Amino acid sequence: MARFTVNISSELEMQLKSLENLDGVADRMLDAGMDVLEKEFRGRAGKHVVSGEMVASIKRQPPKKTDGGHVAVIRPTGTGRKGVRNMEKLAYMEYGTSHQCATPVIGPAIAASEGDVIKAMQEIFDSEVGGS
Repeated sequence: MARFTVNISSELEMQLKSLENLDGVADRMLDAGMDVLEKEFRGRAGKHVVSGEMVASIKRQPPKKTDGGHVAVIRPTGTGRKGVRNMEKLAYMEYGTSHQCATPVIGPAIAASEGDVIKAMQEIFDSEVGGS
């Protein structure tokens, strides 16, 4: 639905490759960044609450390594009491319907938290490589 990509410099890439436990460090960096993004996402989605089911269903998937790098996901899960999938509710909110205006949450949450996400990830990286 939405993607938040962090591009790194070749210097940083070399530093990352020199780490013994790159996968563990990447997971901790993603966890730190996801803490920030999840809070922002929940806060923005919570402003548009009808029953609270969708916001309560927002869950973070554990970071994992893929062919394209390391990824982490935050998304609504499950269905509400009326049988409507919570991800579907978010899509209706995000893009609108013929009966409801769009009230974007994902893009604004990413934009508002980007600097803090990068800062949180940088702190983990610095603690691993001994930087400041």
